[in-house]
Amino acid sequence: MFNSKLIVPLIAILTVSPLALAGGGNWQVVQGTAIHYESEGIEHSQTPTATGYVRVSTDIVELAGDLVGRAVFQPVSEVNVVEGTIVNTGSQVFSGTVLNSDPVMLHDDGFRFHINMATGETTGRIYLTDRIAGPVVRCILKMEGTGRTAEGYNLSNYWGRCKLKHNR
Repeated sequence: MFNSKLIVPLIAILTVSPLALAGGGNWQVVQGTAIHYESEGIEHSQTPTATGYVRVSTDIVELAGDLVGRAVFQPVSEVNVVEGTIVNTGSQVFSGTVLNSDPVMLHDDGFRFHINMATGETTGRIYLTDRIAGPVVRCILKMEGTGRTAEGYNLSNYWGRCKLKHNR
């Protein structure tokens, strides 16, 4: 016979999300800007496809606002010249501060950006949830392109939420 007083807490433990397990602190709203130095990146490969090509590169993105620092960004860009779209996935590592935290390094291998080549419209999601070094921080962000600098660098705004674990 099962003890129902033990089953309910066990179910609660098994269904808590990994982000909730970060402990301490509350989710806080964040926002800021980013500059993507794509033209200064390094192209590693470009492979033709039936509708365009796949490009692997390493680029730098500089963030300002509630996240201050840089991301080394290695997109796998699926360029579809027939539809006029680019979809970026891959990996990135952010190094900097979040909400004036101590320096942190965060990894993201779940981001996804969509780019309309005709209009330049760019949207995406960023998941800086894998801590490499520094305080325990998790950030889930959205981004939207806002244009280009005079030098041709891509500009964007980001917003979302971050959680910092407070050590006791």
